[in-house]
Amino acid sequence: MFLLSSCSLSACRFLDGTMHSFLGLQITLITHLIPNQICTLALSIANIIANANYGYSRHVWDIPPAWYPGAIACAFIIKLSFILAATFTRISVLCFYSRLVVNSDIRWFRHALIASHVFVAALGIAFFLPMIFACR
Repeated sequence: MFLLSSCSLSACRFLDGTMHSFLGLQITLITHLIPNQICTLALSIANIIANANYGYSRHVWDIPPAWYPGAIACAFIIKLSFILAATFTRISVLCFYSRLVVNSDIRWFRHALIASHVFVAALGIAFFLPMIFACR
């Protein structure tokens, strides 16, 4: 996912250099790519820590009970990071489509993109909030 984010940065940079102003690149970096990179990096680091220290590479019956609290904390961070990274990736792709059709006369597609933005943001919130406020 980190490689995919970096490739999308390169594509956005190329398109900004050829089609749009430099301000478009700054907005893309600040609003989409940087949060996506941070969430993807947190996901990767949490996976590495969980594999190295909390037995994620073992069968569940081979994990000592003393490792359970740390393993649960890593699982929580991994789930939250994945939800955020997936949501930011979806929004980034939708913004890319929006920038492609900004000067066209396809009104229905622009309205569909706005509806998709709202749906993806609502979906991200719907998965993120219950994860945080779940009853334990």
